[in-house]
Amino acid sequence: NAETWGVVHGLHQCLMMKSIWHRCMSSRSSFIENPDAGSRLDRWALQNLSCNWVLVQKLLRQGKLYASRGDNKLRDGSSRLSVGDSVHFPADLQIVEQSARNDAELQQMAKQLRSRILYKDEDYIVFDKPAGLATQGGTSIDVSVADILPQWSFSAVEPPRLVHRLDKDTSGVLLLARSRQSAAHIASLLEQGSGTSIRKTYWAVVVGSPPRVQGSVSVPLGPAMDGDKEKISTLPLSAGGKKATTQYQVLEKQANFSLLELTPLTGRKHQLRVHCAQVLKCPILGDFKYGEDVMKGPMVTPLSGNLSGNRDNNGNSNGKPRLHLHARSIQFPTFGGKQVTVTAPVPQHFMFSNSLVFTTLSSNIAVDNPLS
Repeated sequence: NAETWGVVHGLHQCLMMKSIWHRCMSSRSSFIENPDAGSRLDRWALQNLSCNWVLVQKLLRQGKLYASRGDNKLRDGSSRLSVGDSVHFPADLQIVEQSARNDAELQQMAKQLRSRILYKDEDYIVFDKPAGLATQGGTSIDVSVADILPQWSFSAVEPPRLVHRLDKDTSGVLLLARSRQSAAHIASLLEQGSGTSIRKTYWAVVVGSPPRVQGSVSVPLGPAMDGDKEKISTLPLSAGGKKATTQYQVLEKQANFSLLELTPLTGRKHQLRVHCAQVLKCPILGDFKYGEDVMKGPMVTPLSGNLSGNRDNNGNSNGKPRLHLHARSIQFPTFGGKQVTVTAPVPQHFMFSNSLVFTTLSSNIAVDNPLS
């Protein structure tokens, strides 16, 4: 009847207004003026919004970042902006003032870190990431590898892309793709699992020694709560754990410590750290997340004066030893089919004591590497 129709119509109007209000509140826009005319949409976003290149690409794919020119919407990141265009983006992103972006500081850091590029061809870059530098941005992270990638375009039309990540406190080889096609190539290989077409090896100093000189750990992992914090732990497949396999070999033993070579055949979060601490019962030196009791115990404490501590943004040591986990090498086939193997020198903090020296490390230590 008419009364019912009126109620339904009114409800429909309310829902439409709510939808419009939600869209308005969930997005913002900025008008393009002369200084930004001619810029690519993706590079404008990278330079003017509080986001990194990875997030820019994600927002473009999701249709949450675009420009409008009259009735036309420009959704391709390579679109050139003109005066009067309006760029639309999520409301939770902030427009960053030029003075706050520290462009000069990023450029200087990118220049310093360029000496740590170990390999570069038309498709890939392999970079020796220093410990303490995050791969991507996040809470309480001032700068990350993703932030400096726009400075490493070289002759390419776009910055290199992250195709995998290393924990902030893990040093070593980090593979970057220089195009969408080369990134997709590596992504497809990583889906097959490490140890097949792509082989990554890590070196780690652990407290104690595994029961055998070499072996394989195949124990599933998954998230678990430790008080009010979430950590990764061994977790049965039946409880939601995911398959995780790590091969290990003892390279050298010194006193209560061992130098291990670790080869992950799967790529689970914190896989090497949890397998060492919870399965082999040999936590990685400096791993307070998964081996705090051991780090504060009698085997580590006597050496604390000789251990290289983690440092804050001002370069001050917090007294805790750095994580002794290093992505030593990566082997992969390039987009063109060439096999490439790249090895990163061991960071200086691995040589943590004059009285406890691994001879294997002595000839592989990094010399004068920036930010190491």
